[in-house]
This record gives sequence, C-alpha cells and structure tokens, in this order.
Amino acid sequence: MRNVEIKARVQNLSSVISRLEQMGAGTPTDTLKQVDTYFNVPSGRLKLRELEDSNGDQSELIFYNRPDGPGPKMSEYEIVVLEDPNELKRLLSAALGVLAVVRKVRSLFLIDITRIHLDQVEQLGSFLEIEVVLPENFPLGRAESIAGKLIGDLGIAEAELVEGSYLDLMLEAGVTPPGSSRLYT
Repeated sequence: MRNVEIKARVQNLSSVISRLEQMGAGTPTDTLKQVDTYFNVPSGRLKLRELEDSNGDQSELIFYNRPDGPGPKMSEYEIVVLEDPNELKRLLSAALGVLAVVRKVRSLFLIDITRIHLDQVEQLGSFLEIEVVLPENFPLGRAESIAGKLIGDLGIAEAELVEGSYLDLMLEAGVTPPGSSRLYT
C-alpha cells in the first residue's frame, strides 16, 4: 500500500480544527489512543501499534519505508492486523530490541482520500499529519499537490514541517518513555 504523508508541529490546535471544519471535515471521525513500539530493523521502520477505539482493542504490525524530508513524501507500507499482540511483542523485543515507545492520542478527520490526524504525542507535543491514500494508478504528483495544498489551507508554515517520524523526534530529543530501551545499530 502507498500514501503521501506530510507532518508538522502545531502550535494552535483550535485554529487547525476550525479550519478543518470550514473545509468540510467536520468533527473527528474517531479519537484513538495509540502506543507504537518501534523495533530495531536494518532498513525502514517496524512498529507494533496497540490501539483502543470504539470497536475494542486492536493491534497492528506495521512496516514502512519513507524518505525523511520536510514536505510531502511517499510512504510504502504493509499492515498485519493482530488479535493478541503480546506474544509477538515479546518475540520481536527479544529478537530485534526496542528502539522506543511512542504514546499518542490521535483525532482522525477525513476529506475525500485524505486522512488528517491531529496527534497529542506524549513528551513531544501537538502535531498534524496528513496522509493522502493512493488508490491504484493515482498520480503521485497529484497526491503531493493535495497534501501541500492542505498544509497551506490549514495555515501551517514551512518552518513547522517535520522531516522524520515521531520515533526520530523521540531519539533526537533523547526521550525514552518508561518501558523502552534505546538500541542503535
């Protein structure tokens, strides 16, 4: 699967929410509590996402490759839905080591083929993440244009754009939440 992503720090969440409402996104379609455990892998990023939502607890193992950069970037990813992540988490922790654990509360908005996340990330702050989900044969340039336009429409300045993932920000800040250990290759 593929999408085009762009991430930014957000100083004023209420302003972004107001603009989303004006754009027709309405209220969040869901609010999720997510815990992402990142494992040490030689390339890409591998995380076990544990989430609690209105449908009950659910977990996903997600592997993705995405270049780091401040603007829209294509991400290729694979997701496996898990019913009981505990044994897999234990096994992956023992085999690969845990890089970090990222805890967040995510509010999800939808506009056409675009998922807009407003994230409150423990120890890092507030962020906006735009994911333009790419249907088959959808032009990459068009998806990048959609993401870039949304960033502009939401009033996000270029200086607020984030190059990497929450994992990268945690490692850069030297933040290791309880229950994680930092391993480097």
